[in-house]
Amino acid sequence: MEQEKAPDNKPKQDTESQDIDRQILESVNNSENEPEPIQAGQSNVEELEPNYPSILDKLDQLNVLFQEKIQDDTTKAVLFDRLYNQLTAYRDDFVFKHVIQRVLKDLLRLFDTLEDTLDETTLANMQREDLISRLQSFQAQMLKTLERQEVELIKHNGSMRFDEATQEAIDVRLVHSPEDDQKVLKVHRQGFKYRDSLLRPEQVIVGRYEGQTVSEATTDSSQQF
Repeated sequence: MEQEKAPDNKPKQDTESQDIDRQILESVNNSENEPEPIQAGQSNVEELEPNYPSILDKLDQLNVLFQEKIQDDTTKAVLFDRLYNQLTAYRDDFVFKHVIQRVLKDLLRLFDTLEDTLDETTLANMQREDLISRLQSFQAQMLKTLERQEVELIKHNGSMRFDEATQEAIDVRLVHSPEDDQKVLKVHRQGFKYRDSLLRPEQVIVGRYEGQTVSEATTDSSQQF
């Protein structure tokens, strides 16, 4: 296939060249006919003199706009600070009324219960079973207080297998049968969760089976799981 020829731009270029030449000639002719200035820069000053009032008016307008801008920015800053302080006060009041105040009231009730239990007269007339009952009641009140704040005990639905997601093995003990391997033998400290987040893992002692009896095993119960 024959290659297409590029369009001929020569006539257009010639026309543009002629126009440029014409403009140059006119500029030269005009410069020859213009009178020479009396003094250097005098004609420019005379040309600017009629425009002085207009320039000064524009400068005054710019100054007014500038001052209005500064005042507007200052007003906005004051309004922002005022709004920020109001929102901060509202937040603090809301948190206190709906969270802190409720927690503090629960803590005060627990304090009163413990204070009554530790009263000398009460302790002098209290039997061991009564003291245990009071302490259990106190513990139940604490759990209720935590539940109102969406803090709950970690529960395993009867499962006694070690769960590394919610438990921490602080010790291991050798066991006789493989069925007891990884079994939680004892809960050392209760664990808690806040909503769906782990607040504190449950500390437990876990069994481990090593294919031999306990009497034949090394009695190292301080080894971590």
